[in-house]
Amino acid sequence: MIQLKRRPRANYVCNFCKRRKVRCDKGTPCSACVKYGNPMCEYPPEPFPKAESSKTKGFDELVIHFQPASAVPALLKCTLHPRTDQPRTTKEFLSSKMHLELEFLKSKISMLEHLILGQSSGAHSPVSLQVLQSVSPYPIWQNPHGNRADLSFMLGYYPCLSDSQYFSFHNLYVPIVSMSPTVTRHFYPLSWVSLIKMYSSISPLFAMKQQKRMKEKRAIIKPETEPTGPSDRMFNMKLREFVGVEGDFNASTPPIDVSKVENLRLINQRAKAVGLTVYEGDLDSEHDILKKVTKLLPTRKVIWLLIDRFFERVYPFFPFLDQFDFEAQVALMLGSASTDHVRVEKLCILKKVEVVYLGTLLIVLRLAYLTLFTNDDAQNEANLCSDNPCPMAQQLKFLLDNPVDVDVFSVAQLCLFQFGYLRFTNIPILQLCLYLNIYNSFAPESGEGADNTNSLGFCARIIEMAQTLGLHRESDNFRSKMRNDKLNNLCRKIWWYLVITDTISGLTNGCPLSIKRSQFDTLPPYHKPGNENIKNVLLEKQVNQAFANFDTCYDLIYDVVSVISDVRAPIAMSDLCKKLSALEMIAPDMLGSVSQWLDSPNGTVPHIEVENGHTLKIGFQATFFLVSVNLHFFNHYELMGEMDLAYFYLKKILIASVLNMMPFYEKFVENTGSLFVHTTDIAITPSFQTLVHKCTIIIHCVQMRARFSIIKCETLLTHQRLLDEDAGYRRRYELLQETFALCETCVNIFLRSMKKMVSRYYYCWRYLKAQEKLKEIRNGTDYYLNWCKGKESYMLLSCDMLEDLNGILKSSIQTVQKNEVKSESASEPSYKHSHGSLGLDTAATLGSEFSTFNLNDQFSDAMWTQMLSMKPGMGNNSFYNDVPQASFPPEFMGSTYDPNSFGGLGAAGAGFYDSLFHDVMEQANEF
Repeated sequence: MIQLKRRPRANYVCNFCKRRKVRCDKGTPCSACVKYGNPMCEYPPEPFPKAESSKTKGFDELVIHFQPASAVPALLKCTLHPRTDQPRTTKEFLSSKMHLELEFLKSKISMLEHLILGQSSGAHSPVSLQVLQSVSPYPIWQNPHGNRADLSFMLGYYPCLSDSQYFSFHNLYVPIVSMSPTVTRHFYPLSWVSLIKMYSSISPLFAMKQQKRMKEKRAIIKPETEPTGPSDRMFNMKLREFVGVEGDFNASTPPIDVSKVENLRLINQRAKAVGLTVYEGDLDSEHDILKKVTKLLPTRKVIWLLIDRFFERVYPFFPFLDQFDFEAQVALMLGSASTDHVRVEKLCILKKVEVVYLGTLLIVLRLAYLTLFTNDDAQNEANLCSDNPCPMAQQLKFLLDNPVDVDVFSVAQLCLFQFGYLRFTNIPILQLCLYLNIYNSFAPESGEGADNTNSLGFCARIIEMAQTLGLHRESDNFRSKMRNDKLNNLCRKIWWYLVITDTISGLTNGCPLSIKRSQFDTLPPYHKPGNENIKNVLLEKQVNQAFANFDTCYDLIYDVVSVISDVRAPIAMSDLCKKLSALEMIAPDMLGSVSQWLDSPNGTVPHIEVENGHTLKIGFQATFFLVSVNLHFFNHYELMGEMDLAYFYLKKILIASVLNMMPFYEKFVENTGSLFVHTTDIAITPSFQTLVHKCTIIIHCVQMRARFSIIKCETLLTHQRLLDEDAGYRRRYELLQETFALCETCVNIFLRSMKKMVSRYYYCWRYLKAQEKLKEIRNGTDYYLNWCKGKESYMLLSCDMLEDLNGILKSSIQTVQKNEVKSESASEPSYKHSHGSLGLDTAATLGSEFSTFNLNDQFSDAMWTQMLSMKPGMGNNSFYNDVPQASFPPEFMGSTYDPNSFGGLGAAGAGFYDSLFHDVMEQANEF
């Protein structure tokens, strides 16, 4: 019997309904998924072939996959999955010509309305890719007017694939890192760890480094690898006892070696010029907290000079104290307001609550002392040894000669622990908690940086304390007066700073906001006669204006950040793009005059005014929030095979993180003294360090892709013949090599900027040490050929895209070079490049001067190494980890000590890169 051929039909139902064998209404999402709470209503791949035949694919696409032409159709299918987005429906694939014309007319009407009415936000509406391609003959990542040098068309422009598209930030990576079933840590979608885990070309890099490090550790600790020499055997035995592999448990503090005082003295000789001195005595054996405070306090004259400096320079960023009340309380505790150059022999403490003021005083003195230093080591040395008779220079030298040691943080923490702050709170306790949290985030020696996710829980606790005290309610809305005008004004500042901190956490990590807009009605602080909290009334008005400036952009930022953390339901891409577009349009206004700094014709350095301090910081955080979001979009569209959209978002990333950020940061590091001439950079510089870290991650993403493709080309048996005979192959190979070389130059520029602060910031030192270890892996072949075998991540961009990408990188490098030679005659736009390949010689010329500097700094290595050995709590984020951490004995640590060698042994300084090399890299199987 002859079987009749049946016409193939598209079985087009979502995967969820197909598994449950229920009727699907083909919605986006369908009613069944909505009913049963399925967050991802996904449809199978396209059942109909694309209109473009695989035979028309050019040579570029063949080289992308490094496969013969016969294998391209199959490869294209495998590279398009897993498809995390809801695909277009069958009706969209079979849409008639009339439907396309209707969409075209709608888009033209929308464009005309936009031009005539002029939307207040100035943002682009997220038109679908299909309509955009029918309107403009240029790719979506090129200027529709044909001027490739003009990038203004990308500002506020967020296209999406279709209006029915949905997106989730939480489905492309494993967010939880676990070292054991009871020791886990969650990373939010915009944190740097999540960006690494999400990106396939760099995530295995850290697992490879971890495996090598664990082999080195086992070679030292395991007895079966015992060396033959007696001195080596003794060293290994002591090390095993030290890390707890052998020996008895001893919870008591080990006795201090006689040589420790001498070692501390040597440390202080080096560290005095950068403000990192430590107390040379023995604080651990002293159980009386008042005696500990007395030992750490400087002379009375220094105390009052630093208090004045605090309210002049630090208070504008952290205004949580009333100067009148605080100075009166300090005078009572010191016994008098004397300014004699004598030490405080005894503290007058009558009430237990006054111990809280002691802790706050210690942090205030330390923060004020840190404002004496700049990022220029030579300038710091000159100030310390100055013979200038000017009163200001002599006062600066006097304060530098009387340091406030780093130990004040641990003692201030003990002051807080005298109270049950988890069950009880008041304004003084809240103030101390705020300053402890601030110091732990911004102190040069803390090592965690401003985006420290360990502190999120404590920040939430501080917000709860503020709500318990009623700071989230506006007292003027009630008939009875709860507080006087001064305290009301202070409480408004505290609350709005918590709002700013919560917003910055959301921008940096994508974490849920602890403060909801609908749950507080506190007004921004404002000035009226009699309610000022400092003696300088003009400065008080500027501080109030800073909070008012933030209030104008808070609602817009809140709307965007609040949708990122939703893990249950995907986001409508069109709505998200509208919000992102509006946020990007106001970013230049938040950055203010600093964003125009590079275009200054006379090269003048602007002063960052107090009223612009908070908005400037949030402006940069918002910029890199958009960069992190765009990296998610790039990865998302690349997995879908939509390379035009993928490169569009990669281009936005490079414009923000390389073209704009790299030249700015180079100048920022060198001119912090001029930028913050009236305040201090400690509130902003740590944040910029974490932003530079994200910039290098983005560059590594591109660089590693290029390296994968280069090595694949070089391992082909026909590689040399193709180079000689095939112009298309040769062009792409040269473009890939150029991309890799330019990325390496950009990384070196960022590293050089960070090295300028390596003696001042522990974060920078750890960063450089890690990059030094990663460089040899990144530039070698073992990682690509062996470790990632079967998991290769090739460069999928076309040759035109690579040329455009290389042009952006070249322009950025050239801008840095122009800044270095201070060429005032250069009047060319910051982005002007030839879209033809300039070749490897040009890339090598651009990067030659940036590849010669040495990452190692013997002074910084010796200082940080010795300080870690003497002060194990430093850099260990000890405020959030109450159990004391062990440190390596001094005899184990020489000048060549590598802090990444023993990251899993409880070594001191387990800061942000210890998390990278220990917590994250343990998860090799998850990559």
